[in-house]
Amino acid sequence: MCKVLLEWEYVDDAKLYHAYRNVISDTSSAIKIGESVTNSFWDNNANRNYFYWVIAANEYTSSDYPQNLIVGSPEICSYNTSTPEIIFDHEGGSYSFNVTPSFNSPECSWRISSSDDWINNISPLFGTGEQTITFTIAPNNIPLTGTIDIDGDNSFCNSTHSSVQVINNRFIISGNVMYFNSDTPIEGVKLTLEGDLNPQDVYTDENGAYAFPPSPNGNYHVTPSYTAPIPEMVITPFDASLIFRNIKNIISFDNYQQLAADIDDDGDADIIDVVLILGYSLGQTDRFKRNTWLFAPITKNYSLDQDTSEHYKGIVLGDTSGNWNPQGEIDTSVITDPAFIIELPDITDVSTNDQIQIPISITPTTGADIYSYYAVITYNPEMLTCTAVTKEMNDWIGPSVNTNPAGKIRIAALGLFPLDIDGVLLQLHFTIIGESNDSSPLTFETFLFNEGTPSVTTKDGSVSIVEKNRYILDLDIIGNGQVLVNDTFETLPWKGVFTENETIQLEATPLESFYQWMGDITNNHNSISIVMNRNKQIKAVFNRFDFILKKGWNLVSLPVIPVDNQLSSIFPDADIAYEFQQGGYRMVDRLIPGKGYWVKIPTDKTYPIGGLPFNSFITEYHTGWNLIGVTDQVSTPEDHSLTDITAIYEYCEGAYDIPYQFEPGKGYWLKKQ
Repeated sequence: MCKVLLEWEYVDDAKLYHAYRNVISDTSSAIKIGESVTNSFWDNNANRNYFYWVIAANEYTSSDYPQNLIVGSPEICSYNTSTPEIIFDHEGGSYSFNVTPSFNSPECSWRISSSDDWINNISPLFGTGEQTITFTIAPNNIPLTGTIDIDGDNSFCNSTHSSVQVINNRFIISGNVMYFNSDTPIEGVKLTLEGDLNPQDVYTDENGAYAFPPSPNGNYHVTPSYTAPIPEMVITPFDASLIFRNIKNIISFDNYQQLAADIDDDGDADIIDVVLILGYSLGQTDRFKRNTWLFAPITKNYSLDQDTSEHYKGIVLGDTSGNWNPQGEIDTSVITDPAFIIELPDITDVSTNDQIQIPISITPTTGADIYSYYAVITYNPEMLTCTAVTKEMNDWIGPSVNTNPAGKIRIAALGLFPLDIDGVLLQLHFTIIGESNDSSPLTFETFLFNEGTPSVTTKDGSVSIVEKNRYILDLDIIGNGQVLVNDTFETLPWKGVFTENETIQLEATPLESFYQWMGDITNNHNSISIVMNRNKQIKAVFNRFDFILKKGWNLVSLPVIPVDNQLSSIFPDADIAYEFQQGGYRMVDRLIPGKGYWVKIPTDKTYPIGGLPFNSFITEYHTGWNLIGVTDQVSTPEDHSLTDITAIYEYCEGAYDIPYQFEPGKGYWLKKQ
């Protein structure tokens, strides 16, 4: 039979309680089943569910049936143990656990048993209430797994089965995870144990240590993983410079650095990895295409038969220098070091739409181990637009530049050999888009040599718009050719408007030859720079003639209309020059086109001259002998037999001769009747 326990609240002045039951909820046919002087009663013959009532009584009276009935069901006697599992080592020994029944009464008794003959001396084997069970295991050297069973003794109709597992083949896998370059502990790394058991995860503590719960004999593997974000400035252009120098065999990587350098996971550290790190450093991408955290070994296999310790090295992909630390972002603040100064200027003489270059100047770096630099410069995007960043050095990679978002410029560069420069490191190119009186700071948000060593002092700059005067450049040519204005061919004649003090580059491109610039500038170099500080008129003279003169006397005339007709400008070292007028010679210091002159030269020499074309002229000749000039074109003398011209002679190598053609640059004797 099963048992039902009835319990109720005490009633004042009650001396006795009568218990009744019925198979239906009806007090008129209820049967009295017993009495109790306490507030509980066991129905020991409950073979099913019943309705119960309890009536309180004393020597004078008894209560009525209560309004609230009790529905009673047979109790279940269960047995709880203090542990579900006992693990022991191969040396054996004494072990124990507690049994706690659900009812601490004689009716809820239990018995202990085991079918494993290596579990000995179980005591006690029977009992009631909570008790401690002890047993012994002899020394052994084989894997053992057994069970101690706890059951009811059949005095209760309903009871549950409990057991304690006794196992001896469990071992511990433990170790630590440290950063590869510094042996700094890495907290929070997940290590996953897989194999003969269901997967288990543990995490490293603040010391980088981990330990799995004891595991039975079997085959397992452990794999570390980590998803912590990478602080800014852990992966830098300096890491790319290390890869570049490793590629060129200037330095050698260890196995950990090789893993860190292989960004594209092709098994090798190459120039592609350099480019990927530069892109990451500049914010052009915020992640690589493989896991950011790597571990060595990647995984570890075990045939577990003893406690095992295994250590792992953590590696941030791209961090070939190993500068990661668990505190977070690397300190990139500028540390004062007078040895190195990076400076931006204050610029005030600019106007809207100007194209300007701003130098980043640097003190000498000779002798410093600088293999990379990284800069972040901010400016006002409502006043400036960055169009380019150019370098002064040609033997470094870069600069690589990211100008997004507007208002911030990220710059990175690296080299095989240390930076050796004094003067201008970079040129920032901007277009001015602001209005008059606008200004923009130029601020170094960050500047790093390598990864912060050596440190630098930075000096910020600014750009301010000041309304400036504007001037007109009036440009034309003489002769056949073209002119480049700031690298652009313009259709001539041409006029352009420029701001005050703006520098203009002019380059003459002749079809045959170039003589000089004339007007507000006189210069015979093809390429010139002019500063627009007033309105200017300039012509490029392409009409050039070369006098090839002999030592001594030469009979010449001007084939062009020169810019300057002084003898000293045309023939600077001439001893003297004469014209012939009205039957006599007269010394001259200026030469006029259309007239002939005797010029004495101290040595054989070529004299270039340029000017306006001289292709025709009208003059009056005097009776008798005249020294005449000719135009810039070769021509044949006309038949003068029917005119009043009686003779024409040229002078060549000390003798006179009758000319068959007029040649530019020569003078001639002409006799009029």
